[in-house]
Amino acid sequence: MKRIVLILAMFLGAGAVGASDADRERVTSVTKHVGTFNKQRVKYSATVAETILDGPDGKPAASMINTSYVREDVKDRASRPVMFVFNGGPGASSSPLHMNAFGPRRIGGEPNARKLIDNLYSPLDTVDLVFVDPVGTGFSRPLPDVDGQPFWSIEGDAASVVTFIKHWRKQNRRESSPLFICGESYGTTRAAQIVSSAPELGLRGVLLLSMTGGPDGPDMPYMITLPTFAVTAAFHGKTEAAGRSPAQIFADTVQFARTDYISALIQGDSLPAADKSRMAQELSRRIGLPADFIAANNLRIGKQEFMLNLLKDRGLRTGQLDARMTGKLAEYANKKPPRDDPSMFIGGSTAPLVHDYFTRELKFPATDNYRTLNLEVNSKWQFKGEAFGNPAGLVGKAMQERPELRAFWGAGYYDITTPLYAGRYILDHAGIPPERLVVAEFATGHTVFDGDENLERFTQAVRAFIVSR
Repeated sequence: MKRIVLILAMFLGAGAVGASDADRERVTSVTKHVGTFNKQRVKYSATVAETILDGPDGKPAASMINTSYVREDVKDRASRPVMFVFNGGPGASSSPLHMNAFGPRRIGGEPNARKLIDNLYSPLDTVDLVFVDPVGTGFSRPLPDVDGQPFWSIEGDAASVVTFIKHWRKQNRRESSPLFICGESYGTTRAAQIVSSAPELGLRGVLLLSMTGGPDGPDMPYMITLPTFAVTAAFHGKTEAAGRSPAQIFADTVQFARTDYISALIQGDSLPAADKSRMAQELSRRIGLPADFIAANNLRIGKQEFMLNLLKDRGLRTGQLDARMTGKLAEYANKKPPRDDPSMFIGGSTAPLVHDYFTRELKFPATDNYRTLNLEVNSKWQFKGEAFGNPAGLVGKAMQERPELRAFWGAGYYDITTPLYAGRYILDHAGIPPERLVVAEFATGHTVFDGDENLERFTQAVRAFIVSR
């Protein structure tokens, strides 16, 4: 991949900039590249730029540093789509989607020998990409002596991203370009809040990956997790797969869950003892836990009970973000979330590799480390708001009001954190017109683009969604 480097210094304040900030130049790195994506040779520019965000008092409060990739050989840029991309956490940078899915370069190799490689699957041939690192992640920081708390809530966080999107479009003269946003995990909460609170953006599409939320009550949370438990048990050899694919096992269990299983749960204590025993036996056959254990839990198996008991006879527990992964029960017993999940930190932090990419390849003169995950921000987050519990509902309401808006939803069969059928259930009850919803299911965990085969299929699905009308 050929690279030509150009360094520019420019002021990129999103609002009024205070005197102390006006004295400091916003250093923006712009590099020129050539890559091959989807078998197309593409010339593009990569820009890492700082935007100053105002706080509630109207004074400069935070430095937001984001990365954009823009195709150069485009005749009509006004009609070329642009997608703003962010991950979740909260407290997570955009690096997973940036450096593993969409960006022109991605992290490859084995967990103990990671390296940067060209991303042949990047959708940059089809859509310009802007990766958003919210305040407190990546290189984005509250300004010195400024409290970042106003940015660490559902509404404050989304408002800062909306401000940045408007700023970027104006600065780059892209107000008329078809606009898309993509969020993963908590990023779906952010996306839903943006869709709901900023209709003036004129979004064409919202992409929701591993969506948060799900139904409440004494019965429904157990119904929506059962299909994930079933495919996980089959993967680990705890049930008889009988030559069926994960998709087939999942679909069969969905049908069972929303008929026989939910019917038994709804009966509560009035369920006859014989019927309860038969249901416990059937559940044992499907999810691999002992029937007496299931009966003792009143037919209701929560995430923790499943993860800690499925492989207990082997001294193991399953992962949560990816239930295919395992860890020793004794090793993880005293760890607190999220470090109690053996699928959370596989291969260690990628932060040094990401930082090296920014400073060496994109020539960004960083004065601080790139933070891929900031758990301190996560601990300070204010979760009050409908977007966290029901992002699909907000998106559905917006789609009913805006006929031009479409939605893409992707999820993995082995994701216990945000179970696939939980997402399907809330989408089915969100008032989303089916003809404007694209559904993509993957034999993965929380990260739907895990592995080259899934990555290729995922990015092709995103391309198709972007170009469809």
